[in-house]
Amino acid sequence: MPMPAMAGWIARRALLAALLVVGASSAALMLTRLAPGDISGQLGPFAKPDEVAALRARFDLDRPAPMQWALWAGRAARFDFGTSFLYNRPVGEMVGQAAVNTVLAAMWTT
Repeated sequence: MPMPAMAGWIARRALLAALLVVGASSAALMLTRLAPGDISGQLGPFAKPDEVAALRARFDLDRPAPMQWALWAGRAARFDFGTSFLYNRPVGEMVGQAAVNTVLAAMWTT
């Protein structure tokens, strides 16, 4: 494949990949917004209103969906995926750890 054709192919693939990320993340946000409840249910039935409000603010659930998506996209572009609610650790660190384990498992099986 000549170089100009290869560059065009790579550009189209990059554009399609970007559209896929935008589409998948938008669909995930839409589905979570349509689902009943949110993360504040994890606090339990006796959570105080200020605790619920603080948790919703921590995860930007108190903002409109387009703003949530824009904030997520900005953080994702910087590889800042926030802190896990369940483990109270940075998500990026957890993804890195899982990636290392995946690579080791893949090397072991080959």
